[in-house]
Amino acid sequence: MPANPKCPICKRPLKAGRATPTYPFCAPRCKLIDLGNWLGDNYVIADKPLPELEGLTDEELAALLREPS
Repeated sequence: MPANPKCPICKRPLKAGRATPTYPFCAPRCKLIDLGNWLGDNYVIADKPLPELEGLTDEELAALLREPS
């Protein structure tokens, strides 16, 4: 754990560290903002790196975009 942990949303220092019920957030508001970011697709977990896209034809790009992840 960092010496001075900060809320990942608002960057305020966490006063009680892990003892807060909203850890790693400083308040319920920041916790809800983070949840909204996940639900709104603002965060993603990378599945696999995309292949090199330069040099692909339009048809190859279209086929790549149609493939399910």
